[in-house]
Amino acid sequence: MNAGRVIMVQRRLVLTPRTCAMCGKSFEGWGRQRFCSKPCQRHWDYRQHADKRRSTRRERYRRQKAGGGEGQS
Repeated sequence: MNAGRVIMVQRRLVLTPRTCAMCGKSFEGWGRQRFCSKPCQRHWDYRQHADKRRSTRRERYRRQKAGGGEGQS
């Protein structure tokens, strides 16, 4: 019925010069954007929670070792 109809959508995002919180690279960002790319965001997140991840893995390893290898895949 409306096969010939075209709808155009225009976003009005204001890009501002920013600096990546992880690598320090300059980029054009919008809103609360802090990182130049997803890898930088993931790397920052990994570094922020590294101690908790290490302790969780250490506890899992100790439980498996004490239990004779239970829970291994």
